[in-house]
Amino acid sequence: MRSGFEAMILDAPPNPSLVPFVRLAQSNNIPVVLDFRDLWEASPDPIPWWKRVSPSLRRTEWERRLRREVVLSADHVILNTVPMMLAMQEAFPMLPGSTFSAITNAFGQVDDVTDLSLSRASGESLRMAYTGSLDYGRDHQVGNLIRAMGEASGEGGSNVQLIIAGNSGESLRSLSTREGVGNRVQFLGWISKEDAITLQRESEILVLLQPDRCADVAVPGKLYEYMARRRNVFAMVGNGPAADLIREHELGVVVKGESPQDIKAALASISEQVRIRPFLPPPPEGFSERNTVCEFAEVLDRVVEDRRKN
Repeated sequence: MRSGFEAMILDAPPNPSLVPFVRLAQSNNIPVVLDFRDLWEASPDPIPWWKRVSPSLRRTEWERRLRREVVLSADHVILNTVPMMLAMQEAFPMLPGSTFSAITNAFGQVDDVTDLSLSRASGESLRMAYTGSLDYGRDHQVGNLIRAMGEASGEGGSNVQLIIAGNSGESLRSLSTREGVGNRVQFLGWISKEDAITLQRESEILVLLQPDRCADVAVPGKLYEYMARRRNVFAMVGNGPAADLIREHELGVVVKGESPQDIKAALASISEQVRIRPFLPPPPEGFSERNTVCEFAEVLDRVVEDRRKN
């Protein structure tokens, strides 16, 4: 390895592929900063010895040991929420608490008033867009939303058009037809980043999804992208830091549950909120790229200085 490097930054989940880089840094006496922005299996229970006869389970245990090696070898670990940081501290009690810190994700360039949605005629449907992944159960959440739209339509309510970008699959298309809202649910398929931003700007409501397994500790990175659009957020994110963040900064409506009744109530609430305030104030500066980069730089400077002292 070439000399002159002061630190190694690894920005990926702590899987075995990071082990060679961690060991390389150790052999060159270079501090390692791990920048983790997603959930992973931090400190799983060991596999009982009587189950280790399975090659797949032996491999799983080996991968877990390597994951732990990555964290235990790091000089500092950055997570993106305080609950995630606390969970990591609990998983690795042998490390000082100061080894971990929480730095939020960030928004980029913020829209101004010239980026308002297209004008709507009186009585025209509000456009509600989702431009994220449908993996890990998010497709099930979209299905619940479509069912709620179907029930609301049957009751004479819900003046919303749902637009979904990405690989939605045929099942959701069939569901929207069965629920009688096929004419109000549009599937665009894969679109470019630029087209996704355009769609967000042309929509009054932006849908945010988060599966239950992440709700207690995580905030979807998509929320910060939505902050920059300054549109009202319709959040199906459970109860956790994402819901708290949306409520605290009045970014939209958090759905209480995922029953059709809960979703219908939230649809009525977000529609009224859009009528009163279609364009949100600029997001808090604390979530800006400039702020979070400064926080990251402070961590990096401290780690490098600590290594020099030692």
